[in-house]
Amino acid sequence: MEIRFLSRVIFLITLVMLLMIGCGGDEYLDNVDRIEIGTHLLPRRLTAGTREFIGVIAYNKAGIQLDGLSGLEVYSRIKWESSANSVIEVEPMDPNDKSIAIITLKKSGSATITASVKHLSDSVTLTVE
Repeated sequence: MEIRFLSRVIFLITLVMLLMIGCGGDEYLDNVDRIEIGTHLLPRRLTAGTREFIGVIAYNKAGIQLDGLSGLEVYSRIKWESSANSVIEVEPMDPNDKSIAIITLKKSGSATITASVKHLSDSVTLTVE
């Protein structure tokens, strides 16, 4: 009986610690050193009237990429912007994990896409044909 009780206590303590990590506020944001927009999956030619995916990766001060769990606080707060919504519109794919965005290529032209979180940002200029 006593072992069963102890195992439940250990389970609850572990659960509470995991929840505290997941909801810990800005500690992960404070540890982020840079963010980077990845365009390597985009086709060479962006064609008006299509949609594509674009993503952002966050790195901590040691240069290690934050995954979906360790970067949850970061990725949930990413803000995406387009310098020309009439050319390229950008919106997060998931409102809870904004690391991936859908870009809608509306017409020919160029637009700068920016991802930002706190004081960090990265931009990429895309040209639509």
